[in-house]
Amino acid sequence: MVHKSGEIVFLNIKISESRINDKAVLTELDGEIQDITTQKKVWEQIDLINPGYTSVLQAGYNWLTIVDIDGNYIYVNKALEKALGYSSEELIGQNIFSFVHESDNGKAANHFSKFINNKPFVSKPFRFRCKNGSWRWIEILMVDLYGDPMIQGIVINARDITERVLINKEIKASEEKHRLLFNTSPFPKYILEPNSFKIVDVNDAMMQFYGYTREELLTMSAKDLRPNEEIDKLVQASKTFNFRQGP
Repeated sequence: MVHKSGEIVFLNIKISESRINDKAVLTELDGEIQDITTQKKVWEQIDLINPGYTSVLQAGYNWLTIVDIDGNYIYVNKALEKALGYSSEELIGQNIFSFVHESDNGKAANHFSKFINNKPFVSKPFRFRCKNGSWRWIEILMVDLYGDPMIQGIVINARDITERVLINKEIKASEEKHRLLFNTSPFPKYILEPNSFKIVDVNDAMMQFYGYTREELLTMSAKDLRPNEEIDKLVQASKTFNFRQGP
């Protein structure tokens, strides 16, 4: 749209509700209008530097902020405000690292410093504090546009990966629980490769029961622990098990 000053501004319009009159004529629209001019300028400048990069940024990295070389907020977009509960006025001038969880703060600050000094690093997810006191795990991409007269800052694009992190933590906790049950079980237990029947892990009870060392068992297959006349039964039982457990 055209601003009164003549400047072109870019808007994001989201319609949440519409109303019609008794003649079925549209009379009213309710929704939100967000000024994304700065965001679009950032994407355009990034695209000039690295064509195609904006498609990566737009694929989920919808929280956009601009900070100075000390990490102080210069700009935040509406998506970040809405997700974290802060207004732009509450963030502008604040240091980004004051919102990072104390357990992650040192690493996050170190990564930012390496980025500023053009040193190689791999940015890791970290926890960011919401206004209500809760924490969100975020993943970021940074672009240095400090020398660009239109941006004059470090552009940080972030996305919320809290659900993914929590699911991974649940999976890890479940795996550790099963590992503990496996290792401490009084019954012989071993883990096999499904096609070759190769033994890939055993518990202590397995070694005690069969008399082999761990190293010996890990060079064997389940077939080696069966009499020759029992091997076909083992194979058939495995096929039946896979069929019953399959989709």
